Amino acid sequence: MDELSATDAWAVGASGDGGAGQGNIDDRPLIEHWNGTAWSVVPAPCLAGTAVSACSGNSINLNELTGVTALSGNNAWASGSEGNVNDMNFHIPHVLHWNGTAWSLVKTPNRGGEGSLLNGITALGADDIWAVGQTQSLNGAIKPLTEQFNGSTWSLVASPATGSTSCLPDDSLAGVASPGGGLVLAAGAPDIPGQCCLRTLGLKTTSG
Repeated sequence: MDELSATDAWAVGASGDGGAGQGNIDDRPLIEHWNGTAWSVVPAPCLAGTAVSACSGNSINLNELTGVTALSGNNAWASGSEGNVNDMNFHIPHVLHWNGTAWSLVKTPNRGGEGSLLNGITALGADDIWAVGQTQSLNGAIKPLTEQFNGSTWSLVASPATGSTSCLPDDSLAGVASPGGGLVLAAGAPDIPGQCCLRTLGLKTTSG
């Protein structure tokens, strides 16, 4: 959720039938807007492989939104992904953009044999937006994913992985935020060599 004012706030997530019906998983992105009086559902586009369309409600793909950040009443972004692509364990990361009238979908760089997903997003300005998540290889290795929007395109940004070297890494980023001053902070979890469990992972960088 992100709040611009007491009369302008956004919340995102997913809605669906929970898998009811044979071959029908049907998870769709959910966007709601607060106008100071009530919440209302705002239409959001879905991704189905290479196609962007209105959510039909009968797809086996999993479309969900994981975070939202708003710069103004006509400039907001939401992070998300499409899962179960081609009825397989493959993910396509994407973001949605609000222009004051409607939400549009933009696919972002995708890595890994099993694809990638975005778990959070934050904006420092109209030409400096960050999204984080994870990418997964065919061998099961999971690595952190960081992407940046420069006002015209999304690109990959190298992010350190501190996970295991003797076995498959399991490193991911779950959220991102900025306290200002060009500083970007991301939080997640790494698999530490020689330890049984995941530990807290924190990354920081200066804008750009």
